[in-house]
Amino acid sequence: MSAKIQESTLFKKLFVNYLVPMNRTLGIKLKAMKDNEVIMTMKGQRKITNYGGTIHGGAIMALAETVHGGAVLNKIGAFENLMVTKNCNLKFLKKAKGDLKVHFKLSDENEATIKTHLKDNGKCEIELVSAVTDTQGYIVAELTALYHIKRLKI
Repeated sequence: MSAKIQESTLFKKLFVNYLVPMNRTLGIKLKAMKDNEVIMTMKGQRKITNYGGTIHGGAIMALAETVHGGAVLNKIGAFENLMVTKNCNLKFLKKAKGDLKVHFKLSDENEATIKTHLKDNGKCEIELVSAVTDTQGYIVAELTALYHIKRLKI
């Protein structure tokens, strides 16, 4: 696939919003992706709540984790590399109701580390942190996750 197509905003939204089945199921949407910053949202639909009416922890986890993949793969290539979660810790801070948002900025230092390790070793492990907020801007959960990234043989 042409690099120009992969870099287009439309392609990025189609990739996140539709080509990843789990994102489509949960209603995760890419709202912005510029440079190293990514914003994703998830509508507070009944199908992702628990019996108490709050957003299910698994859905919150998926949103918090997806933003990391979006930011990293945007910089290193979604089709040239595989990124999987190796370990994670999701800390719940507040009951989540309604729509949720996650904003993540991949630091220049983390980007350089990833690219260097992939170039030198073909693989990399990196820890990233994100926070999920509700519509009032309160943090409902914080995710710290360790990722394994490897260059695919193409």
